[in-house]
Amino acid sequence: MPIIYQQDIRVLKAERLSNTEKHLFLESLNGYTVAMRGMEFCFKSIAAITEGLASLFGQPSVGANLYLTPRNSQGLARHYDDHCVLVCQLMGMKQWTISSPRNKLLPRLYEPLDGSQGSNVDAVPNACMQILLKEGDILYIPRGYVHEAHTTNDVQKDSAGLSLHLTLAIEVEAPFEWEGFIHVALHHWSQNLKEHISSDLMTRTPYTACIRLLHFMIMLLGDADPMFRKACFVNSICFSRDTNHGLYKSQVAIFRDLIDKINKSSKFMETLQSMERSIQKEEDPFRRIRWLESFNPKEEEADERYKYYVCDVDAEHLFGLHPEEKETLEAAFLTVKSEFCKQVLLEDVLPMYRLLLEKYRIVRKQYLNGMLSLHHDLD
Repeated sequence: MPIIYQQDIRVLKAERLSNTEKHLFLESLNGYTVAMRGMEFCFKSIAAITEGLASLFGQPSVGANLYLTPRNSQGLARHYDDHCVLVCQLMGMKQWTISSPRNKLLPRLYEPLDGSQGSNVDAVPNACMQILLKEGDILYIPRGYVHEAHTTNDVQKDSAGLSLHLTLAIEVEAPFEWEGFIHVALHHWSQNLKEHISSDLMTRTPYTACIRLLHFMIMLLGDADPMFRKACFVNSICFSRDTNHGLYKSQVAIFRDLIDKINKSSKFMETLQSMERSIQKEEDPFRRIRWLESFNPKEEEADERYKYYVCDVDAEHLFGLHPEEKETLEAAFLTVKSEFCKQVLLEDVLPMYRLLLEKYRIVRKQYLNGMLSLHHDLD
């Protein structure tokens, strides 16, 4: 298979004064780092490690990159990532500088990293950790933490001052953050809506619109509250339904805390106005949770399934309501929100949430196996 620059491999070094990265183009190799991406697609042994880590953290997949840096050099400029990493030092030594994130909100996968190569990370922070990794050491760096690494001028035995390390990237995708779990919980609860809400109320209020508005309100909370962005571990192989198990207790506590925040929030008008602004800009207000369509019957087309979440909400009608109609809708919205927060249980959501993970893993596994076969198992 051909190697594609930037996608599979990069050869670069950091310019410390400007905090930029210089790529190799027909120059001397002196001082340049060789960065190999997607190592899990090339070696079954590395693929086994990434699959094991994915199961440990309850995520669909984990990536692996390899970095070879000469002595007294730095490859990547100071930056932060939208994923967590485990740095495994395989050969030589490397000096790491790590500082706390400037923003309490964890960066999300695939979203733009504000200032990733700009002013946000240019200045060396006053408070930072200095960590020297030696062969066999493993370092964990959470997403959002600013970091950089360089080799020293020391020439070590058997390494000539070279550093070789493997980075394992734990990518927390949107459905597997706590916000995603809450969306699945609301979807599961709304499927049995008639069992939760009295038939008298069902006939008098637009509950379908209320459910969509509640999904949108949860997204607004996820944009402002750091807890909604944290990884959910209920799909971890370590998670046990034993109520005395430490991980079980912690996950239930987080779930109840988030449900309590939703219950106490009274963002009806803010939610309605924010959705209206999004639609006026011709944006898709539900783009972030489009993955919910995977719960609908397979025989339906994707666009038809998606209508269940968006098109059945008559936006123009909602935004054009008279004040007294909005009061009725707000009362219905608050009723739905209150009943959802009162009745939803983590245990009830687990089967559907694990089904979602399995769907993601099947697709990733097919892709992984296909790539390994193309590389003819380099192990």
